[in-house]
Amino acid sequence: MAAAHDAAAEPATLDTLAKFFARDGAVSKRPAAPRIEGATAPVYTLSPAFVAANPGATGVTRTPIAELEFFASKAVSSDGQEASVWSVPEGRSWQVVNIATGADESLYAAKGAKRSHCQELWIR
Repeated sequence: MAAAHDAAAEPATLDTLAKFFARDGAVSKRPAAPRIEGATAPVYTLSPAFVAANPGATGVTRTPIAELEFFASKAVSSDGQEASVWSVPEGRSWQVVNIATGADESLYAAKGAKRSHCQELWIR
């Protein structure tokens, strides 16, 4: 997760975030002063294999409920705007693939991780 956090905090990403926060004249690019706050959180989505699984099928012993989709980092501008920066592994490095308004992805993923009693969820 540290590598995903580092990708979100790279100067090029912060420059893109400054432009993102400055859209619609909310704040100018320079004073936006974006920063990455808090820990980066893994975000999981419902597994198609789980949805399509036939529990009685021969050879099916475990089906994952969710799959790791991306890592979310919370970005904040100087005027309090928030965004989620999505990062994914690409080869030996990390790539920022999306910036979304609000911090729902990092907020809810972090809350879910705190409540989870296990690292992976499986249905038998």
